[in-house]
Amino acid sequence: MYLNEQQQSGSNPDLDRANEILVSPSQRFSFSSLVQPGSLAGYPSYSFGLGETPPPPKGLVLLDHVQIPKSPNSASPGTFINGALSKLVVSDMNPGFIDASDNLITDTSSTGLQTCLQKLITSQFQNYLSSKSNTSPAAGDRLRVALVDLTGNKISKPEFAGWGSTVAMYAASSAKVLAVYAAHQLRMDVRNIASTQKISDGKILERTALQTWKLARGPNLNWLFDIRSWSGNPASLNFSVAAKDAIAGIMHNEHAADLITNVSFPYIASVTWQSGLFHPKRGGLWLTGSYGKGGWDNNPIPGVMSANITALSSATFFTLLAQGRLVDDASSADISNSLNGGCITWLFPIPGVVASKCGIWSDYLHDCALIRHGSVRYVVVGLTRTEVSERPKYQQLFLELDKLIVQNNQSPKPAC
Repeated sequence: MYLNEQQQSGSNPDLDRANEILVSPSQRFSFSSLVQPGSLAGYPSYSFGLGETPPPPKGLVLLDHVQIPKSPNSASPGTFINGALSKLVVSDMNPGFIDASDNLITDTSSTGLQTCLQKLITSQFQNYLSSKSNTSPAAGDRLRVALVDLTGNKISKPEFAGWGSTVAMYAASSAKVLAVYAAHQLRMDVRNIASTQKISDGKILERTALQTWKLARGPNLNWLFDIRSWSGNPASLNFSVAAKDAIAGIMHNEHAADLITNVSFPYIASVTWQSGLFHPKRGGLWLTGSYGKGGWDNNPIPGVMSANITALSSATFFTLLAQGRLVDDASSADISNSLNGGCITWLFPIPGVVASKCGIWSDYLHDCALIRHGSVRYVVVGLTRTEVSERPKYQQLFLELDKLIVQNNQSPKPAC
């Protein structure tokens, strides 16, 4: 079922050029010190703090989106405090493993998750490395990994480990999660316009929303919400049958194409940028192709692939999903339910998949998933270029990553 999730957007992705950021494992890793050759050439060089939304490049329109922000409850580890409905800002979307200076936090102690992941990759999965003697990620590697331990109270203070996690790769279908997220964000935004402007007529609401956003090619609100037939309470405005079918069938290119083109590229981009799932310094998830109904000719981000992904950005998405921080708790639950059928590859060996999105194209083989089994809960992202002869190693990779999480929650922790 999942063997041919090819992108048919009318443009060929540059499958041979990686948008590289070279990562060396460290306790605190500064994104602002990185150079990303080729990926965002032409974008101005800025330095951003975590609490800042980066200024957009020319052509990227940032809309006002609203959400219910959540913050860790210091008085009760493992829980969150819900804020009031407010504007979506990057500072409210910290998954918990980035510090106030925008540095990635990892544990490089002798039994730390980062240490154990690095040892695992360099001792058992040299086949994916550009050189078998590599001790840190390199540009030519065919493997990017992100692992987030959310077990128990770690749900509000996750432990992160990565291998080349900020190196961009062609996402295949893994980037479709952006359309699902943006659709739920759009539902919240339209409901908010109806509520704040006391609109109960769908035709007026449609006209008001589109005039507010002023997008040349904005969302198709009637396809998404059957809005012209709606009236009444803003909370009752919901997805149409067509939109529900597209979200439920997001693993299929035809459904994904319908959802992407009707939510619209500019709207998806605004959400992606302001949520921090794409950042001009560390890259991330981005869509310029629809998997069958054309591409975004006016994409303002230079150098990205038609379906762009990093292991870090995908892990951030699934971590925020697990924390109930995509739009609000109810929307996160809806997104999770939809991605429960988001697909895993036929090689993925781990039980307890809560939500997932695979990616398969040519030798690109990716699994991105939120896992819960036994006493452990975690996010795993493995982005690879895997040859047919390496498929057993691909399965072994995820089995070993699962073991790392189990060991990370033993007391005392065993040596790596």
